Amino acid sequence: PLADSALSARYARAVFDVSQPPELQAMVMERMIEAFPPSVRASLDAMGGLEAMVEMSGGAEMRDLQLSMMLPAMRVALAEVAEEDVEAATAFYESEAGRYAMFRSAMGMLRLQVPAMLEAMRPMFDMLERVEKEPNLFALPRPLKPVAPVSAVLPGGVLEVAEVQPVLLGGLEGVQRRVVYPESARRDGTEGMVVVEFVVGPDGAVRDLEVVRSPDDRLSQAALEAVRGARFKPGQMAGKPVAVRFALPITFRVF
Repeated sequence: PLADSALSARYARAVFDVSQPPELQAMVMERMIEAFPPSVRASLDAMGGLEAMVEMSGGAEMRDLQLSMMLPAMRVALAEVAEEDVEAATAFYESEAGRYAMFRSAMGMLRLQVPAMLEAMRPMFDMLERVEKEPNLFALPRPLKPVAPVSAVLPGGVLEVAEVQPVLLGGLEGVQRRVVYPESARRDGTEGMVVVEFVVGPDGAVRDLEVVRSPDDRLSQAALEAVRGARFKPGQMAGKPVAVRFALPITFRVF
């Protein structure tokens, strides 16, 4: 069925790419930043400016997450559509003419939407400007007593959060490189994000793995195998290594 085919995944990605191109996101961010108070713009410049804002809102991982959330509904919507029609629409969205037409359409809509968004944010801008002029506006009458960090202790002495969180050696990219995409899932276009929870022990090894979100059992098993080989710099509490609950998102994408 088309609802489970690679074509529906290709169509969804084509629609996503033409409706949310990075160039358009950069234009929207630029318009919004121009309206920010000087103090906020200075803070953004210190954080990397427009480029960093675009990366945070539309980086590769965020785009993959948005697409994985969009794909199931897209497949349902396409279930009754003739395959040749979906193929034609996909080819159009992937073409230069299609990308240009959609870009112009989205840009026209945003010309109407951005001013309204900025107007809705006006009270926040006014408050930020007031804080800049009156730094002690929200100052407490007396200093608070420092509070030691508190972490929930799960069964088995595992912490929910540690003072120093575990650090994944090799990063998430290293885990993704170990993923073996099930061939049957690739053939039928099954993709999405699998979230694996586990415990990082005091020795940095992972244990008690559990899939808490997954679009397909085959992807779940592949994600578990990839995460099982991960190694961490263990979390710490009061300078000592401890067991900490952790989670990793593993992305499966056909293309």
